[in-house]
Formats: sequence, C-alpha cells, structure tokens
Amino acid sequence: MPAESLEFDDEQLAFYARHIMLDEIGLAGQQRLADAQAAIIGAGGLGCPAAVFLATAGFGRLVVVDDDLIEEANLQRQFIYRRQDLGKRKAEVAARIMRELAVKTEVSARCEQAAAGNIDELVAGCDVVLDATDNLASRHVINRACRRARSRL
Repeated sequence: MPAESLEFDDEQLAFYARHIMLDEIGLAGQQRLADAQAAIIGAGGLGCPAAVFLATAGFGRLVVVDDDLIEEANLQRQFIYRRQDLGKRKAEVAARIMRELAVKTEVSARCEQAAAGNIDELVAGCDVVLDATDNLASRHVINRACRRARSRL
C-alpha cells in the first residue's frame, strides 16, 4: 500500500509516534503491522509479555490460545494476571488486557489447547505464530502446522 494512502487517526498517530519516526518502520511499516495477524499459543510466562509487546506494537489482529485457568502460582511470573483473575481462563483474561492496552487491535481468545485437530484453523491467516507453550508435543504440532501453512504461500 503506498504511503500516501495510509490513514491513521490522531489516537493511533500519537500512540505509534515512536515507531513511525523510525526509518526502519515509518508509516508504511506501521501499516504492515496494522494489517498483520498473530497467534500467541500459550498465555503463560512467555506468552504474557509477548502478547503485550505484539498488541502495543500495533498488530491488527491477535489470537490468544490457551486452555488453562489462572492459578496462584502463575501470578509471580505471568504479570498481566491479578488475584481477582484466579480461576478465570487465561486466554480470556489475556485477550481483555490486550484490548485495553492496544489501539484498535482486534483481539480474540481461544480457550482450547493447540492440537492436531484444531491447529490448522488456529494458525490460518497468521503472519506470526508465537509458540509459547510448555510442552514438547504442542511444539511439534505447532511447528508442523506452520510448515504446512508456509508451503501453501
């Protein structure tokens, strides 16, 4: 998309001003981020900070995938969750937080485990897939799906 056709409102221009001023990003790069979709699979110790960074960077669409509930032991290292979130679904709480942080980012929660039966749907249309899971089986499933999705490009 040519730079002259890019349109950000005043709120977006103010929020992303530092990115837009960088030669490496600029207005065109910020538009690429706004047009991009990312899946964050795992909303734990790695997924929480990554989701914050992707949301505030300006990704247009984020999908947070996790089937776990927030537990007391999570609070020490999964900093987006609070005591009042105990017992709630990680993906739903993380998605709500990302909506609060991000300017005009569409965020959805998928309260399910990434598995062979749903992974292709979870990564479909994603420009970035972040594997923030904590088990090897899920990592293999995600890797195979990303390789399949890439081969279709």
